[in-house]
Amino acid sequence: MATAGVGLLDISSVYDVDGVDTAMPNIAAVADPAQPGFYSRPYRFIRVVKSVEIPGKTVRKINNSAFGPAGMGMREILGYAPIQPDGSVQIQVPAHVPFTIDIVDVNTKRTIAFARHTSWLQLLPGETKTCNGCHSTAKNTSHGRKGLTAAVNPGAPTTGSPFPNTNPAIASSTNAGATMAQTLSLSTCTANGTTPKGATTPCSQILSTDVVYDGIWTVGTTPPQPDRPFSYTYSGTAGLSESPPTNSNCVPWSAQCRITIHYDMDPVKQLFLQSVWSLAGRANVVNGVMTSTTCTVCHNPVNAMKMVQLPQGQLDLTATASNVDPTVVTSYEQLLFAHNAQTLNMGVLQDLLVPAPGPPDPVTGLPTTIKVPVSLAPPMTAGSAAVSTAFFRMFDGSFNDPVLDHTGYLSPAELRLIAEWLDIGAQFYNDPFVAPAN
Repeated sequence: MATAGVGLLDISSVYDVDGVDTAMPNIAAVADPAQPGFYSRPYRFIRVVKSVEIPGKTVRKINNSAFGPAGMGMREILGYAPIQPDGSVQIQVPAHVPFTIDIVDVNTKRTIAFARHTSWLQLLPGETKTCNGCHSTAKNTSHGRKGLTAAVNPGAPTTGSPFPNTNPAIASSTNAGATMAQTLSLSTCTANGTTPKGATTPCSQILSTDVVYDGIWTVGTTPPQPDRPFSYTYSGTAGLSESPPTNSNCVPWSAQCRITIHYDMDPVKQLFLQSVWSLAGRANVVNGVMTSTTCTVCHNPVNAMKMVQLPQGQLDLTATASNVDPTVVTSYEQLLFAHNAQTLNMGVLQDLLVPAPGPPDPVTGLPTTIKVPVSLAPPMTAGSAAVSTAFFRMFDGSFNDPVLDHTGYLSPAELRLIAEWLDIGAQFYNDPFVAPAN
């Protein structure tokens, strides 16, 4: 691993919070496929995120709007790995790179059960960093340091036997007290942390830009309910129609892999988030029927006949320069910032004005009425996909309106892209040398 430029992060269990087992009902139950808690585990993947180095203003001066409204700076994603059923993690992370971690759910959204991990970690080449689990910032006692609390994950009960009701093929690699992540790496990785030649299962320590759950712990068993594999990938039949935000070091994954998501870029190069709204010819299954969906057809102040219209949902998703901040586009402004509701008046879009109490009449002292605009809350929250419910409920089947429901309009890969972009801060750019110089 030192030669590969990576270190190893080993977490006993993300359910271990300052020495307390927070799994429901406990770690042993969520790690056992015979128990219902195994199938409703809230923490499914770990996302590894790095900070992006920003040059001094004498090198490149960038508009503040490039950094987004969350104040998180520019960030890139290094990759994902499954959190094993007992909450354990063992992954290779690029050395000499400041990184932080997100615990994400089955929909690749950062869980809000934990406060955001604001401390940057770093590994030396070949170093192993271990921790029992997570920590509460309210206690200000452990900060996750090893040895300050006792690990609550019991690990494997015996050597050479499977974890209760799990894949018997993994049993030969089990050491008493080892976590599921440690056991799986012994089963799938060579001594130097690579995938054995001819192996069909990749080394479990290696990150991936794909978010994949393969159900390996229930292979060879008869679980009481289906343990369905699933994946969110940028490529393939269920992938992005747009250009993926990965570089050439991501397949196969190496320490130089980076997922760099921009909201908008020079159209000569490639587009990411804006292209999701503007993509023409996208075909997805909506209500069982293959349907062509282009967001900017309806979410546009001009219709296909070049006539002025009210953007559907009071949301303009076009790439025109914002009239509030011309350094960003209108769709970005309306998705992340409050904006005024509009109305169509004799072919002209105007702010919708409603009556409101005004100041007392200066002569009579009687109450007056004035007209004020109606402010609309943005459907997205920079820094949290899980909090952006006004947006995602349109696509997850929970918005019970047969006309406005957008389930099926965006692919799982597109929804994943939007979720991870929101979680890392919703920046307009995540590369200072792609962002235009001021």
